[in-house]
Amino acid sequence: MVGRRHEEPLEAAPEPATGSHEDAAITRITVRQQVSRLSEPDRALLHAVYWEDLGGAEASRRLGQAEVTLRVRLHRARRALERPIAHSLGGLG
Repeated sequence: MVGRRHEEPLEAAPEPATGSHEDAAITRITVRQQVSRLSEPDRALLHAVYWEDLGGAEASRRLGQAEVTLRVRLHRARRALERPIAHSLGGLG
């Protein structure tokens, strides 16, 4: 589809080329803090997709919602995390 980008799992993101162990720890803490601010259903969805590595059909069965609904919710949850994490980590790197 034109105009759509392929989104990779968090684990596929490359590590920063420069940075310290302290920066990595701050990043992990920041991400956890921001994820904790999401609703419980969104946290469960992120856990299923990124930590348990479930595909769409399996996540759909586990969470009891249609795949298309989960894709929309996943997109919205990522968007909700994007700006606050970028803002919090703006000085790292």
